[in-house]
Amino acid sequence: MNKNRWIIYTVATGIIPLVLRFFYFLFFKKLDADFVFNEGDLSAFGLMLNVSNINELDGNNLVDEIWKKQKIGYSTLLIIVFSSLYGISLALNELTNKNEVNSNNIKGVLIFLCISALIFSYSIYKHLDTINKSAS
Repeated sequence: MNKNRWIIYTVATGIIPLVLRFFYFLFFKKLDADFVFNEGDLSAFGLMLNVSNINELDGNNLVDEIWKKQKIGYSTLLIIVFSSLYGISLALNELTNKNEVNSNNIKGVLIFLCISALIFSYSIYKHLDTINKSAS
């Protein structure tokens, strides 16, 4: 998959929930800004990016094996982190005392991780795009 397809299929699809929440926020009066950045949507976006990385790298024989294993390992680690934060956010919704966990910190970490995962994923696809162009 080239960079343009990655942007359309992975990134655009991954941010659909965030865009929809933003429009809901604009149209409905009783929603606050916290509604737009939902922990579950941010986690799903990060998971989608990293699963996409692994899927793209797994069958690619044109790249260096060590480079490929490093990127797959980092993506796997990020999947574990995103899944853990998603689990914490689910547990947060079940708590009777919401003050036990600071959801703003979880959102902040997730936003930072999503931006980092987006840059990381872009670098992978840019590298693969360069290799595919030079191979053809």
